[in-house]
Amino acid sequence: MVSSATLTILIVTIALSILIPVGAAFWWIHRHPAVDSWATVGVGLVVYILFAMLLETPFRGIAANFKNTPWLYALYGALLAGVFEEIGRWLGMRHIMKKGVDRLQRPGTPILYGLGHGGIEMVIIGGFSTLSTLVLSFTINQTGPTAFLQKYPLLASTVKQLTGGAAGLFSLALAERIMALILQIGFSILVWHFVRTGKKFYWVGVPILVHAVVDFVPALSQAQAIGTVATELILLVLTVAFGVIMYRQWRQDSQAAVQTGTMEKKPNQKA
Repeated sequence: MVSSATLTILIVTIALSILIPVGAAFWWIHRHPAVDSWATVGVGLVVYILFAMLLETPFRGIAANFKNTPWLYALYGALLAGVFEEIGRWLGMRHIMKKGVDRLQRPGTPILYGLGHGGIEMVIIGGFSTLSTLVLSFTINQTGPTAFLQKYPLLASTVKQLTGGAAGLFSLALAERIMALILQIGFSILVWHFVRTGKKFYWVGVPILVHAVVDFVPALSQAQAIGTVATELILLVLTVAFGVIMYRQWRQDSQAAVQTGTMEKKPNQKA
């Protein structure tokens, strides 16, 4: 049977996967109602759905050709995600700039964009996907593992994982979703820096490379070339290091953006 601890972790994961990004966006906009809005969150959300879920999906099947070469499988998957998501993010920031240069100069722009881009990813993967696992768990408990496997033999590995007391494993999955959200905000800060300072499009190669480096380890885990715990520990180190660097960059860019915005105002224009 699926333990109560595992069921609790699944329920908490679903709740936090929705509450964390939505709550963070509400909190930020509530603190800065005069300069930030849900429109920026919406741009990030739409870009993720369009580029990561629609445009990228047809190319994912190619990865099956590299299944026997884990490092190549991981490299392809990491670069694929980096190319589509970061080009999409760059175009999203350019769209925001076209709506008004002042919008791009707002320090909250990369935060809210990241909460939209990474938030919908967290809701879909951490929320909806976990919801299906929760429903499956209740079904297993209702029918019994043996009867369930007789009806759905192809789900044997999933049933084994759920009934094997894997609460800790699902806790790691929740931690991964939180780290992914932090990384998405970090990527948004990086792209915001380049677009805001007028860098040419080829500079998108930098966030693509950084994104690929970060995604390489989880991709290796998907190819079963590295264990789950090791993957999460490495991802934690990368998230903390990248998060600290991007936070410092955001602080510097925020000060520059505020000064630029102030200088662009007319002498008699109110702040």
